Amino acid sequence: MQSERIRKLVKKIGQEMLEDEALAKLIVVPLKAKLLRIEPGVKVFRCKLQTMPERQFELRTEAYRRIEAALAEAEIPFADSAARIAVYPGTSVALQTA
Repeated sequence: MQSERIRKLVKKIGQEMLEDEALAKLIVVPLKAKLLRIEPGVKVFRCKLQTMPERQFELRTEAYRRIEAALAEAEIPFADSAARIAVYPGTSVALQTA
């Protein structure tokens, strides 16, 4: 997964939201994304958007909806919540279950 591709995708969504007259008048700083951290098999991005007071929830919902649709269209999957354990050759692991 290319970090720059995701960042540009989110920025494009932010620009599209600014082109919508109803949304544009509520946006102070457009939607943007940055790579927050990298975990095993997952890149975590932080998206932010500054809005007029008390309007952040409806704009956040719209941004999430657009991001999910764009990622699905680009065939970029979300990380799943499955736990993964890597066992490397030459090591032994004893698993305990609760």
